[in-house]
Parts: sequence; structure tokens; C-alpha cells
Amino acid sequence: MRKDIQINVNSETNQIVASNDTLGITSENLQGKIIFKPQPFVDGACRLYIEGKGSILMDKQEDCYTLDILSSLLEDSSIDICFKITEPENEKGIPKFVSKIMHFRILDTIESDEEIPDQYPSWIDVFDSKIAEINALEQSVEEAEQDRYEAEVERNKKVDDAVANIKDLTDEYNQNAIEKTNDFNANSTNKTNDFNENATEKTNNFNNNADERKEEIETIADGVKDMATAIQFATFEVNNDMDLIINTAEKLANTSFDFNENTGELEVEIING
Repeated sequence: MRKDIQINVNSETNQIVASNDTLGITSENLQGKIIFKPQPFVDGACRLYIEGKGSILMDKQEDCYTLDILSSLLEDSSIDICFKITEPENEKGIPKFVSKIMHFRILDTIESDEEIPDQYPSWIDVFDSKIAEINALEQSVEEAEQDRYEAEVERNKKVDDAVANIKDLTDEYNQNAIEKTNDFNANSTNKTNDFNENATEKTNNFNNNADERKEEIETIADGVKDMATAIQFATFEVNNDMDLIINTAEKLANTSFDFNENTGELEVEIING
């Protein structure tokens, strides 16, 4: 059923009379027409202007202008429109008539994508619905269990890899520690042997040198002793020529005395025999 909206306008006084103040219903298809009828008729190009949207050229009839009520005009809760007739027939032509702004309502509707079920579903429908729910739940549980199993396998693999890696590092560390310990022990033994050999050599050299020094000291001591004894047991005489004669014991024959006439000193020398 078409729902035409006829708008009669007195083209001289701009008095408007509309057959309905409701343009249509939101999202409704197969709308009627807007019939704009100026009286007396004004010939030209008539455009419908919609507030906030733009303008649409209307179809010219014998005594009126018509336009299908498009669904794009029914998107808001209300709409403000006016008519403009120009000559020549283009939007920028000279206006011959401009109407007052008219306000129309657009009725809302209820939309839904779901269908209301029967008020009293049969027990078979209820049973089938519950079975479907159970199957969906079982499927969800199986999928969750599969995900959990795969996650557990992956976790165990990572743990095994980590343990193997730690074992490799431990073995490598132990092997390196053994090698370093053996190298240290071998080096320590070599150093100890070198030290002991050097100490023995130094000790032997010291003992040999000490023995030699001891013999020299004893020889010097014996000489000093002989010198002291020679001095103690020597006798001195002066002959008729006034020469000094020194007489020593026979065991001190290795001690030599000489009187230095220039210095007046008695010189004593031990002769090593």
C-alpha cells in the first residue's frame, strides 16, 4: 500500500498544507511519493532540499512535482525540507519559487535478528537442545584437554632440554676442574723439586765454602798462635858489631823476624812451609 504525502502550496502566499506530518517509518521499503503541488502551478526545475543532507531533483508532472520517498530520507527521527523551483532547469538557475521549511516526523521501529521460540517447546526439542549443549561442552572439554596435553608435552621437553644442558655444563666444568687441578699439582711438584734441588745445591755449596773458610780461619789462627808463641819465646841479642840477633824455638822455625833499621820496627812474618 502506497503512502503518498501530498503537499499543497499557495505559490502566491507560501501557505502550506500537507496531508500528513509523518514522512514514514525507519527502514521501511516501498514507500509512497512526495507530491508537491504549487497553486497556481510554477513551471521550472523543482528540487527538494533536505537539512544536513543536500538536494534531490524532483520529477515534473503536468501540474505537480513528485519524488519517491527513499529509505535514505528515513534514517533520522525527523527531517526538515523545503522546495525550490528554478529557471532554467539547473540548481544554479534563477529561483522562481522557494517554499518555507517544513518539518516531518519519522517513526521508529523495532528490529531483531533473533526469532522468538514457541511458548511451549516439545520435550523432544528440549532434549535435542540439551544433547547439543552437552556435545558442544564435550567438544570444548576435548579441545581444552588436547591444548593442555600439548602444553604439558612442550613444558616437559623444555625441562628435559634444560636438565641436559645443565648436565653438559656440569660435566664440562668438572672435566675442566680436574684438568686444572692436575696441571696445578704437576706444576707444584715440579716447582717443589726444583726448589729442593736448588736448596740442596745451595746447602752443599754453603757447606763446602764453610769448610774452606774454616780451614783458612784455622790456618790463620795457627799462624797467629805461632806468631804469638814465637814472640813470647824469642830471645834477642846484640853482637859486637851492634847487630840484633833474634833466636826462636825450633818448632817456630816457620816464623821469621826482621828488624827494619829505617823504621826501627820489628817485622814478623809467618812462612807457610
